[in-house]
Amino acid sequence: PTKFVPFASKMEVKVLKDEELQSKWDKYATTFPRYLEPSTNQTAQTLLASIDVSGSTASRSKTDPVNILEIGCGGGGASLIATILSDPAYNLTSIDLSSSMLQVAQSRHQNQFPNPRTKFIQGSAESLQFDDNSIDKIFSNYVMHLVSDPNKAFQEAHRVLKAGGLFAFSVWGRRENSPRKVMLGPLLERLKKEVGIETSQPERSAFHLCDRDTVRQMISDAGFSTSIAWYQSEVVTPIDIDGIIQTFLHGNPMCQELYDRLNDDAKQIFVKDLRNDLESRMKDGYPLVDEVLIVVATK
Repeated sequence: PTKFVPFASKMEVKVLKDEELQSKWDKYATTFPRYLEPSTNQTAQTLLASIDVSGSTASRSKTDPVNILEIGCGGGGASLIATILSDPAYNLTSIDLSSSMLQVAQSRHQNQFPNPRTKFIQGSAESLQFDDNSIDKIFSNYVMHLVSDPNKAFQEAHRVLKAGGLFAFSVWGRRENSPRKVMLGPLLERLKKEVGIETSQPERSAFHLCDRDTVRQMISDAGFSTSIAWYQSEVVTPIDIDGIIQTFLHGNPMCQELYDRLNDDAKQIFVKDLRNDLESRMKDGYPLVDEVLIVVATK
């Protein structure tokens, strides 16, 4: 079977700034909830349990309000789960750079589970628009590796949290344990080559925060008193090969745009090669699984 080997480039990587991130993720507004959230919501539930969003173990008075902040809500999947599970005294604010993502998230909440305790605002992880010591709990799913300066984002999270507050976030785990994510880069490079587009300056690796010890040190340097961090698996969904192929072709806007430019014969060959690769990886009856690094820090 044809293998999509990781694309190697000697070009200097590009770190996207807020404006570029906003433009990039605006394009994901219609595809992310449908194709990617079914996988990422698995990890979101771990984050929400880690900060006890249901209030099941809280010792506080049930009348005390608790302010929860979500950094990078995307299409609203994690915030929807949080709203459904959260204690009645909890207030949730979800921020995102992408105005298009925010519109999708807000519309989904209004249609599926309207709740006045949940609100959506545009904002940046590196410049949180909240007072010092004003937030009780923060969660952020697959965002910290995207921000241009994670150290600044960690410092901002520490600033706005109250003493004893919790900050739970996820980033991609180790490259060698994340086949779906590793496959995407070579897929895009192959499509670019087939449609005659020159390779542009590559973006910084999504795995640049994959080392557990390094991230814990960054968290400590940001001022957090303690942190717990671990790797766990996230099953790529749908779990069937046809479903995974659809996720590859339509979950990433650039991949979909390039694929649509192929002629019919080239499309058939491309999908056949992708199918062969997936069948080889899943031949023993295991699902395609990526690795995620979970960090829970206490101020």
